Amino acid sequence: MATATVEQLVQQLQRLPAHRMSATRVLHLVDDPTASAEDLGKVISPAPSMTARLLKMANSASVGLSTPVGTVAGAVTVLGFSVVRSVAVSWAAGLFEGGPRSLPEGYWEHSITVASAAVRIGSALGVPGGKAYSAGLLHDLGQPLLLRFDSGRYRRMLRTIERPDSAEQCEIERRTYGQDHAIVGALVLRSWGLPDELVDAVANHHHAMTPDDPPLRRAVALAESTAQLLRDDGAVDPLAREQLEADLGRAGVDVPVEELLLTTRADVTATAGLL
Repeated sequence: MATATVEQLVQQLQRLPAHRMSATRVLHLVDDPTASAEDLGKVISPAPSMTARLLKMANSASVGLSTPVGTVAGAVTVLGFSVVRSVAVSWAAGLFEGGPRSLPEGYWEHSITVASAAVRIGSALGVPGGKAYSAGLLHDLGQPLLLRFDSGRYRRMLRTIERPDSAEQCEIERRTYGQDHAIVGALVLRSWGLPDELVDAVANHHHAMTPDDPPLRRAVALAESTAQLLRDDGAVDPLAREQLEADLGRAGVDVPVEELLLTTRADVTATAGLL
């Protein structure tokens, strides 16, 4: 399948079904400095699926508050505009439809792990938490899009890969489709008008980082490495741990590895079943 087919995929996704058009309005509103939580609530409320998802997330995030979150505007206030953007994109892409079989195995768990680690790493780099979480949650968007576009072949390819979401997978994707999932996801996000900084982080989340790279790009790429380290039932390979520590140092990120692993595990446990 040639690169032209990937371009067709992006073109196909630009033509959203009518019932998802509210997601595109959300994407425009979250970047409007004059927009309020109430404005977003009015746009989201007619979409029951997205409304339910945001309320679920907000009430999970607001444990300890005396009053449950019962309105979309309240959910937007609790979650923040960046997280609402990531949910809107996921909903527009149809990631909440079709159940687990419509997604690569472990997709949401891995995405939440990367999002959680990106928040911790991003805080050391001055990246706002909502922005880091949103980029982490969306970093692998290209995988379910490729799966939907070429289900049989893509699922067979995934079964042959020793380490999911690895350099090996990216190389096979490039040979098969002309682009890997990171670039496919970035192309779609750019076509929907998401910020260049977020698109860049998604496109480069498998690349080695240096102190000269943009902060959000570093946060997501290093969060990907953190999630890979935690993938095997929480077991941590000492050599892989040393590699992550070296990668953080080379990227100019002053975050103790043990603290990063512990806080990421705790965050993932707390948000289990969130999406």
